[in-house]
Amino acid sequence: MPSLRLIEHRSGLPFQPSLATLLIAATLMPVLCAGCSGPELRPSREEADSSTSEAARQAEREGKLVQAVKEAESLGEGDQNFKQRLHMLARFYTQEGKYSEAETSYKRLIAILQRNPAGKDEQLPVALYDLGEILRLQARLGEAEPVLKRALDNTERLAGKDSPAAAMCRANLARLYSQEKRYADAEQMLREVVRIVEKSQGPEGRLRIEYLTTLSQVCDEQGKSAEAEALLKSALATAEKTLGPLDVDLARCLICLGEHYRKLGKLNEAEPIFERALQVLDRSEEPRNSQIASTLDRLAKIDLARGDWHRAEVVLGDALEKARSGGSEDSLVIFDIMLDLSTAYARAGKYADARSCLEQALRTGERVLGDKSAELATALEQYSQLLRKMNCPAEATKIEKRLQSMRREKPGLPASHLFTRIN
Repeated sequence: MPSLRLIEHRSGLPFQPSLATLLIAATLMPVLCAGCSGPELRPSREEADSSTSEAARQAEREGKLVQAVKEAESLGEGDQNFKQRLHMLARFYTQEGKYSEAETSYKRLIAILQRNPAGKDEQLPVALYDLGEILRLQARLGEAEPVLKRALDNTERLAGKDSPAAAMCRANLARLYSQEKRYADAEQMLREVVRIVEKSQGPEGRLRIEYLTTLSQVCDEQGKSAEAEALLKSALATAEKTLGPLDVDLARCLICLGEHYRKLGKLNEAEPIFERALQVLDRSEEPRNSQIASTLDRLAKIDLARGDWHRAEVVLGDALEKARSGGSEDSLVIFDIMLDLSTAYARAGKYADARSCLEQALRTGERVLGDKSAELATALEQYSQLLRKMNCPAEATKIEKRLQSMRREKPGLPASHLFTRIN
């Protein structure tokens, strides 16, 4: 199974217990949101600024959580503190991109909750939601859909069909439909979500901002560019009015609007928006290196579109340094940066450097996405084209045969595709 910080990073946000997850927890199980006795996971500002590496800090936190779970387990699997700590451990693994460990922990927790009725009604839908999100983000859509539907059914039963928590579950199903290219179904569900959120939280709520941006992306996929832009501008106006100047959701709105313009080829409009988002992320109270790296990558794509290979190479070098500062090479952000850096090298005629980058990207992509993903197919296409330019036809043919085999096994795999994960 792929194991990485497979965030929906193209929205500029890290994968973490999402706002939706936390608010579902707040609605159905306040104790989880409030926390329980156990290790503190959130680093202090002083800790973030210390010379200790991020990887070492995270390893220490993981050790503390594993020990806390073991200590609570001695009280029996029905003990509420044990279930809460196991849930915290699963979320920690998810945040760190350790999806195999997170999935194992969630499945264990769900089995325990189903065997032990005490606390089941409160905690089960949250655990189902989190597990479904992990599966969805790995594009394991056939497995994710029934899990997310169970989460929605349980949430509606406990909180009501028009509750904010149920709306959040619907929104995640809509994202899954979007990944399946069921855009009309996704749009219909998201419009209902926005209606519920506006009714319960008013027109200036944080969730409305989130779901307007999600709806805009679904409209974009259907060619409704004008409507998508109007939705993004509405979300940004609300974010600017109601959120702080360093709020990550403000950066997210900016990045989504910038990406909308970039895809339309409006590079001069997109560039200053991405630069403003970088300013927000740079000044954020918490380290945002992964999001900064992703935004720098977007700026480099603009340089590539303009034909400025040298500038793109410099910006991508900065992006790669930021992305690697977390101590892991297993990152979708790094995968994308390496692909773009290979493009910059190739267009500048630096074929050996381009090949090295692509080979690193492929190794990361196989670990991160598995060996049948659309993203990996795109990287393999790029690799075969580069090999032909380097007069390596035998190696190129081998890659092309692999691509043909992938498409036979997965007929819906497009010939050229970079899947956009913006939620």
